[in-house]
Amino acid sequence: MRAALILCVLAGSVQASEKDCLSSIIFAEARGEPLLGLAGLGQAAITKAAEEKTNICHLTGVQKKPVDKDIKPYLDAISIELLSHPSTSISQGANRWHSGSDIKSHGKIKRKIGRHTLTRQEVKHAHNR
Repeated sequence: MRAALILCVLAGSVQASEKDCLSSIIFAEARGEPLLGLAGLGQAAITKAAEEKTNICHLTGVQKKPVDKDIKPYLDAISIELLSHPSTSISQGANRWHSGSDIKSHGKIKRKIGRHTLTRQEVKHAHNR
């Protein structure tokens, strides 16, 4: 009960759907990472969505999985904090993440955390003619 109350206070203006979507991305993409890795990947996902001018729930090219109930409050708290206080201090402006070894074609490396490499790939916008 107390944890639920704390989450409600922290949530403020964060939409439940955004929180749930970000939690499911973090769970699918960064499960097993330390807190810094979870937050860094979350920041990169938020940056990617903002640059693609879409809601975090409509982000493509990312995995989303239902969050296990035992870790859901933890990931929800991380997601609420990231969505309530947008920053790139952990991800250093990254908008992509990779856990494989072949990352050369995925943009400029911004940071390595745990088994993930956070990268920045410039977004190409279509010009009006």
